[in-house]
Amino acid sequence: ERDAIARRHAVHLLGILNKDTTVGESAYAVHDHVGNVHAALNWTFSDAGDTSLGAALAAAAVPIFMDLSLLTECHRQAAIALDALDDGARGTRLEMHLQAALGVSSMFVYGNSPEAFTALTRCLALTDELDDPSQQLVVLGALHLSLYRRGDLRGALAIARRGERVARRLADPGAHSLVDWMIGSSLHLIGDQTAAETRLRSALVPQPSSKRMAMASFFLIRIRSLVLLARTRWLVGRAEEAIRVA
Repeated sequence: ERDAIARRHAVHLLGILNKDTTVGESAYAVHDHVGNVHAALNWTFSDAGDTSLGAALAAAAVPIFMDLSLLTECHRQAAIALDALDDGARGTRLEMHLQAALGVSSMFVYGNSPEAFTALTRCLALTDELDDPSQQLVVLGALHLSLYRRGDLRGALAIARRGERVARRLADPGAHSLVDWMIGSSLHLIGDQTAAETRLRSALVPQPSSKRMAMASFFLIRIRSLVLLARTRWLVGRAEEAIRVA
């Protein structure tokens, strides 16, 4: 009866992970299931398992992997799940979420790799087709960070401006913090310290997090904004304020 029980275990976990909660104490309680999720994924992708169930479970588990910084595990499971998708699942929200997981985790684990860029651009195309502004904004945040790291500051700013247009569609304060950080960081390195400071201060306003923007929390918006805010104040000659922020 092992396979029958393993299937029921995986289905049960999928229900827990897909429960509609906000990020907070109730949502973080699912972290206790990380061992169960790992075991269930191992079964679903085994010869006796169910790869379609495994792909859905892998996508649902992404917030846990990201919250706990299990980036290598997130990357591995997303890659396995994408390889297991049948033709009917291509172009769906399931593929979109898995491509986002693969792209973001690959960027942090392996740097600005071709794999990360391919996954993120594929995901971005799917967010357009499926009209998913929340996922689109997360992917734009990842692409912005990739361009920022490469020194393509004008390209990063263009992505950030695009993100701002997407954020206007979302009644989600966390989305606006993400955009303010994206634009502020680009303006800082381009040289417009006054405008950068305004954006970075706005990004620091405490915002309630939502499940839709959970992956964006891995960009460490508050920490990055504080670092850049200290630098902007230093560059305009407000040394004491810069030291306090630092």
